Amino acid sequence: MTCAISEDEPLTIAQCSYFRARFRSRIHEAMLRIFLDEKSKGLTKATLARRLGKAPEQITRWLASPGNLRLDTVSDILLAMRHELSFDVTPIELGVRRNEFHELASLKPTVAGNQENATITIRHASQSVEALHAN
Repeated sequence: MTCAISEDEPLTIAQCSYFRARFRSRIHEAMLRIFLDEKSKGLTKATLARRLGKAPEQITRWLASPGNLRLDTVSDILLAMRHELSFDVTPIELGVRRNEFHELASLKPTVAGNQENATITIRHASQSVEALHAN
């Protein structure tokens, strides 16, 4: 994906779609990290659902994959886990890392006999985003 954003040309549909998907993925990743950290301390989806006044199935859908959640919904989910989102805004000129470099997207295939296995390494939920992107 080229990140050349022209000062004089309108944004393309591809550019907007790409960065919208990245944004949704980052929001989802932050929510999931917090949930996994809180889960290790005893939080359940049922407890989270009760705090939000939602069915447990809704919590499962929200945590399953990035979606087009309203910002108010994201705020409510985080607040129910006793957290608040904070982030930095970065100029495109500083460079945009491609998704295949993201640790969670890295599959390491190994061959065992006639089967191919893939492993995914996920760091502890309390690590900072900077630590993940430093690799």
